[in-house]
Amino acid sequence: MKIYLPRLHGDIPPEPAVERRVAAPGGRREKVLAVEDDDGMRRHSIEMLSEIGYTVLEAANGSQALDVIEADPEIAVLFTDVGLPGGMNGRQLADEACRRRPQLLVLYTTGYVWIGGGI
Repeated sequence: MKIYLPRLHGDIPPEPAVERRVAAPGGRREKVLAVEDDDGMRRHSIEMLSEIGYTVLEAANGSQALDVIEADPEIAVLFTDVGLPGGMNGRQLADEACRRRPQLLVLYTTGYVWIGGGI
């Protein structure tokens, strides 16, 4: 499945100050590991996941992510970019993480820009 969203040029406009108190699904404080090499995208992902009630840990590459997974057995979801630096892409990271923790759920994301002909 592919979802194409318009590209934003410039800064993200600030949201109005509204207090949001939303529990994670099932009312739990599940832990999510957000893996993204782009600092701005990683911060944005962490902010969005935190706003809806998740506890979010972070890593900038696959090696760091595996260290975090080993250190925290409560991580329930791996939210990973597909394209990661350092010799391990998101799929390879997910494969290794699930080998170590078979119950781990994986959600892939990417900011890859495809330039080509029609859709």
